[in-house]
Amino acid sequence: MDALARRFYVFCPDVVEQGTGTVKALPHELRESQRLYCWWD
Repeated sequence: MDALARRFYVFCPDVVEQGTGTVKALPHELRESQRLYCWWD
């Protein structure tokens, strides 16, 4: 899950910058929500 989070951050940085706040928090969010989402502004 950590590798997926790092790769997904490269693809869609807003998921961290406007979402979880850190790449380290992203794997936990993905596990808890069971959802993968992205957006671009």
